[in-house]
Amino acid sequence: MRVHESYESETWGKIHEPAHIQEVLDEIEKNFPKYFTSFWKPPKKRMQAIQSAIEDFLKRQPKYADFLDVESLEEYEFDPGAFKTGMKTELPIIQGALFSQDQAMKQYKASFYAAKGMDLLSTTKNIIDFAVDYMADFDDEYHELLETVADFERSKLQEPEFFSSGVIGEGIKAHFLYSLHPNAFPNRGQNAIWSLYFLTSKKEFDFLDGSEFLMIDAKKGIIQQNYLYPYDLFSLYALKIYLILKQAAGEKGYPFTESYRYIYLDHFFGHIAQVHQDDISVYKTTSEDSDYGFH
Repeated sequence: MRVHESYESETWGKIHEPAHIQEVLDEIEKNFPKYFTSFWKPPKKRMQAIQSAIEDFLKRQPKYADFLDVESLEEYEFDPGAFKTGMKTELPIIQGALFSQDQAMKQYKASFYAAKGMDLLSTTKNIIDFAVDYMADFDDEYHELLETVADFERSKLQEPEFFSSGVIGEGIKAHFLYSLHPNAFPNRGQNAIWSLYFLTSKKEFDFLDGSEFLMIDAKKGIIQQNYLYPYDLFSLYALKIYLILKQAAGEKGYPFTESYRYIYLDHFFGHIAQVHQDDISVYKTTSEDSDYGFH
């Protein structure tokens, strides 16, 4: 996909088509074994790494749960400026971005400091309200039976009120949901989209503007993971990969716990990104004012 053309491109229109989705899933299933083989070596060390990933998540989760609590968000309506301040002190993902020394985060910082507190609060409240309603009827067993994008009932998350330009995009939105409910919402971070790119053998599936998992800015010579990739479609691929991962780990004598469903997957995506670290570094060679892929 090419930046600034994504929503109107041929690729964007076709990625939700059932036949294409099946092609992607077939490619993922074909390539999964080689990544799992390296992921599980050595077994004891991998099991320890998974447990550490879960523990690290659980240490961070209270910050998100407290700050993004429905009642807390309502109180911030009296002082949205305090909410904006709280975002950078209480939410690890925002804090990490704003205090990063990486020049790639320069534009994100500018967008954050220029944003209005009420806009950030309204967008966040919309996301959390969606999560509350969604989890009211959530069932772990039923979740693993979902087969289509529509089954997830997440298309609403693509509407404008769930975004705050330059600050809260697909990645941050997904991270909020994942941090509160890791059994229901996968983390759609950079590693996840890069992993889909490599799990599909970097195939373009005959799309004229390239892989759906890449975002290409020809003017700047930048190739990034597709930071606009829709969360509803990503959710389908995430679940399908998780189920394959769950089965493979179970066959190795390591049963998964439902409440940590997408923590396991996030850890696996981290491994794939690490395997391709050199490739990703080459793709991400960029000008210093780019923050593509974060928000």
